[in-house]
Parts: sequence; structure tokens; C-alpha cells
Amino acid sequence: MGLINQTERGTSLYSLISKTYAEWVAEDPVIPNNIIAIDKTNQTIRVGNGVSKFSELSYSLTRPAQSASDVIGVEWDRASSSSTLRRIDIDGNTVDLTSPTTYFDEHPIYGNMVRVRINSLGQELEVGNGRGDGISSLSNPGSHIMVRVPRAYFKHYRCDASGTEDPTGRYERYLVSSTPRSGFTLDPAFYARGRTLNPAEFLYVGAFTGIVDGDILCSRAGAASTVNQNMQYFEDKARAVNTELDGWGIMDIWQLSLLKKLFIIEFATWNSQLAVGYGRVGSSSQLVTGSASGLLATNGTGGTTANQTSAMAWRGIENFWGNIYQFTIGFNGFTDKYRFVNPDGSGTYAADLSSGTYIETTGITPIWYSNAQGGSLSGNASNGYSYGYIKDLLFTDQTKGLFIPSLLGSSDSTYIPDYLYSVNPTNQPTIWLHGGDWASALLAGAFLVHLRGPVSLVASDVGARVCFV
Repeated sequence: MGLINQTERGTSLYSLISKTYAEWVAEDPVIPNNIIAIDKTNQTIRVGNGVSKFSELSYSLTRPAQSASDVIGVEWDRASSSSTLRRIDIDGNTVDLTSPTTYFDEHPIYGNMVRVRINSLGQELEVGNGRGDGISSLSNPGSHIMVRVPRAYFKHYRCDASGTEDPTGRYERYLVSSTPRSGFTLDPAFYARGRTLNPAEFLYVGAFTGIVDGDILCSRAGAASTVNQNMQYFEDKARAVNTELDGWGIMDIWQLSLLKKLFIIEFATWNSQLAVGYGRVGSSSQLVTGSASGLLATNGTGGTTANQTSAMAWRGIENFWGNIYQFTIGFNGFTDKYRFVNPDGSGTYAADLSSGTYIETTGITPIWYSNAQGGSLSGNASNGYSYGYIKDLLFTDQTKGLFIPSLLGSSDSTYIPDYLYSVNPTNQPTIWLHGGDWASALLAGAFLVHLRGPVSLVASDVGARVCFV
């Protein structure tokens, strides 16, 4: 177990030792001077100084991926009813992938989206693959089985047919890079919960919708997800994992938006149910966590279109849609504006955002009963809402990348074939529910947005997903 068991040799000046991140963390040795500690899991190295432990050393170098281009993206033709997106490179040229699954499995972001077991300090104790193989148990009470999401840098813009940027353009492009590049910005998800000056290397997303074990919100297999509580209850139980660390909480609006961007870039479609599987959307009750396990490939993705009763998972995140709705903190809806938590990670996360913690939109009118924007109507102007399949998204400096619908009138197979339930004025401020539940059928998906519920909402089909950053 000592450093003398070197597995690789370098030059006469440096010796190399290669281990997985979990192995390094378990031992956390002082790294001797001029010893290079290779982290095989994250493809990084740290150079020893003879004083500092492995965990105390800074990353010295990130090795570039050996088998996949760093930048990949998609282009959306907003005027086309097709839900299919065009794969593009950094210059907007069409990319034809012979095997998309292989490409993304080897990509430095997607290929490192794996299930891990972390402790209350956010330290990785065990590292598996996307399915969790290699983790001793996925179901121990009190556990946090998470999906590790590496840093992602995005370029997101609208353009004309020539590729010239134009905020009113017909085409919308999403590009991702694992490294900083000109024109790309680190996603706000990595600044969340106080990391304004120290963005996280990884976001950890609950592999399963949350279960309250004792007094904390956990992520584990083998039990029914906790429901019948309001959003603030789940947020408090997530923070209780470690009250001395600001990084714990339920999934917020920026973290959810990060996952949505990664999803459409991987699958090049808005039709998430056809890409992965319908999910648990045609039943009358929830499945216990871990029910998707038998459907998953080693990369953690799997589902079926043979029925609407099975669970699904994407990159280890089980029931990204379907089974139960998921509270998404950091967003409030009104009939004249939206509010969302600051993207720089500052402010207080709460079901009802308080003064100073949010951005408030200007110059837009949200979809609601009296501004239906192509949707159907339920109720009346004082207690009602607009609803329907999504056709277009807001794109302003404040809202782009949050996947907030601006137009309805699509279908279950065109444009963005997921549903919006708009703000209901009686419930202001309203909250964001994600994904759909066990009975949402073809309304559900990665882009379903439910905005009509109040901050006090309690329901048997609504839970939350714990995250750490």
C-alpha cells in the first residue's frame, strides 16, 4: 500500500505512480518530492513536494482525451417541426458520428459521468462505472450514490443560416468543451451554493430520487422515494447532510439546465423519450429506486419504448423524467416575471426566493392564462393556466440556457415534444417541477416544465434529488 510500489516509471527526475481517485483518497499519502501522482479516474496529475498530502495538492495538468474531440454541439432549426438536431463542430460544420455511443463514452465529460459513493464531506469513497459496477452497495441506508459530472464549458448562441450570431436568428447552437476556450464559459452549475470565487471541479447529482433516512436526504437504491413534503422540507433535509458545508441541497435550476444541455448534445434530439425510453409514465404509483438497473448499459443509460411502466436512466441518473416529479429549487414564477437564483452562486437557496438572491426578468411576459402563447386553457384568468407541448424557448441575456418555454402548440412528436404547465396567478410565487410523474405518458420528458404549483405544494407524486457541489 506504500508509495514504493510504483506502477509506472518516468524520467530520472520524476517517478510516476498511477492509481484511481478512490485509491488515492483512501490512503491520502504525503507525495514525496518529484513524485507524479496520476489520478486515472479523472485523467489528472499532481506533483509531490514532500510535504503535502495527495488531497492538498493542486492539479498540475489535465491530460486531454485521447480518442474524442473536445468540442461537440448541436444546432436547432427553430423553424422546423422536426425534433432532430444537427450535430456540429466548433465551426458549425456537420459532424457525422459513426457510433455516437462510443464517441460520448470516450468523451472527457460524458465518459466521466459515473456513479460514485461520497461521504458528507463530498469525498469520493468508491468509484464505479455509469451503472455503478464496482461500488460495494447501492442500497445501504444513509448512502449517497451520486453521478459525478465534470466541469463543462458552453457556447450558446442564435445565428442566421451563415452562422453569423444573431439573437433573433432562426438557428440556435449549443456547444460544449471540457476545457476553457475562447467564447466558452464555465456552466453556472459549478458556481452554485457559494462557489462564486472557487467553482467546483465536479457536480455530484443524486443517482436516485431522494429518500429521507433519519434526518438527511439520501440517494440510494431499494426504497420508495420520499414524497408528500414541500420543497423547503427537502432542501432542509439535503442541507442537513453536512450543515458546515454549503454545497449540499436539492437540484437547482442551473444544475438541471446543465444536464439538459448535456442531454441534447449527446442525443441530438428534443425527443428524450424516444432517445432513451418512455420511463415510468403509464402507471398509478412510483417504482422503488434502483428499478432501472436491469435495463442499463455500463455507461448508465437504459430504458425501453416497449412499455410506459419501466424506469429509465441516463448516464447513471435514474428517472431523469417520469416516476415522480422533482422539485427544482431556485426559481419562482409570476404572471409578469420570473425570478431565478443568481448564476454566480451567491444568495440563499429557498423555495420562496428572498430579496437579493435572484435575477428578475425584464422585458418578457411569462406564459399564463391571459398570455397563452398557443396553449390550451384551464380555469380562468384569476385561477387558471395555459398548457401544451413546447414549440420555442426564451432567449435573452437573462434566460438563455434555462429552457423556459416561450411558445406552445407543438405535439408529442414535433418541435420540443414535452409539456409546459404555466404559472397560475392564484399560486404566485410558483415553483418549478421537473420531468413528469408515473401517469404523465407522452407529456413527460427531459424538458417538461411544471410551473403552476405554489411554494407550499405537497403531493404524493413529487419528491426531490439531492446534489452536492
